[in-house]
Amino acid sequence: MMLTLLVSACSDDGEEPPQPDRNYKKEMRSFVQDISAWAKNLHPGFLVIPQNGIQLTTTTGDIKGGPDLNYLGAIDAVAQEDLYYGYNNDDEKSPRNIVAELEPFLDQAHYNEEVILV
Repeated sequence: MMLTLLVSACSDDGEEPPQPDRNYKKEMRSFVQDISAWAKNLHPGFLVIPQNGIQLTTTTGDIKGGPDLNYLGAIDAVAQEDLYYGYNNDDEKSPRNIVAELEPFLDQAHYNEEVILV
């Protein structure tokens, strides 16, 4: 039996306001790494595939930060929704600036041997 976890985040109007001194990207990376370690300890074939949030694959959340190898080691692939079509509306090309922003992250993850699901 193979188990898979797909991590996705969404907004909730009842959330506390952002706190400038917190590193939310680092906290999310740690959260995913903890889930991965726990799940793979129980079921070694467990797969962790974050959807969207490709910026988490770098140490700073921008492409200049370089890969976060601990995070990349904890996940088994990355899924990017609406990369080329559907970002704003179904059956429409995604905006060029969005594609240009996401592709370098996906290229870097691929270079670090991650499976890319688009």
